[in-house]
Amino acid sequence: LALVHARTGTLQLQNLESNDAFNAQPIADYGRIVGDDDRLNFYGDDLSRFSDLDQSPDFPLTAKLARQTYRQVRGISPKGVIAMDEHALQGLMRIAGPVMVMGTQVDAGNIVEYVAKDVYSVFSTKPYDAAVAEKDRRLHIIMQHVFANLTGSAASRLKALVAVASAAIDGRVALWSADPSEQQRIAQTPLGRVVGRSGGPEIGRAHV
Repeated sequence: LALVHARTGTLQLQNLESNDAFNAQPIADYGRIVGDDDRLNFYGDDLSRFSDLDQSPDFPLTAKLARQTYRQVRGISPKGVIAMDEHALQGLMRIAGPVMVMGTQVDAGNIVEYVAKDVYSVFSTKPYDAAVAEKDRRLHIIMQHVFANLTGSAASRLKALVAVASAAIDGRVALWSADPSEQQRIAQTPLGRVVGRSGGPEIGRAHV
């Protein structure tokens, strides 16, 4: 989890930290943010926990709850939220190139398995707190590497945009803006991940 600061066309990676810091307490006023009684009845208090926000397939709702969490824990209200999965990260790794992570070379060929499974192997060999800290260090090394290599030159930034656009078409990237006019435009694109936008049947993930 990180805060990205944008100014005059320059991106800065700030406050790269563990998700665990945001799981310590329920999301304040989550019921008001969810709003819809049917959704509240369906999810119960699941959406009051940061760790369970991916239960909702409607990204604007997820993003609003994530923003509330960040404001609650860090006192900062981000102007937007972006999320991507390990397959989108794989596309960015093809551009950024390989990186050594605590003795293991991670590249586009193994990044999906590494962040989805291998990085959690430390939990079988270390006490919980130490395992969490090491897992976070590994993931932070990767994110710092990708960000540094994709924001350095104009050519790298262009390649990164193409990779993100391709991942967005595949449903691997989602974006939400707190600015209503910006969000209205985002909602009309694959980046919006808005349930009900198509007017037809919706497919979402169900946790059983």
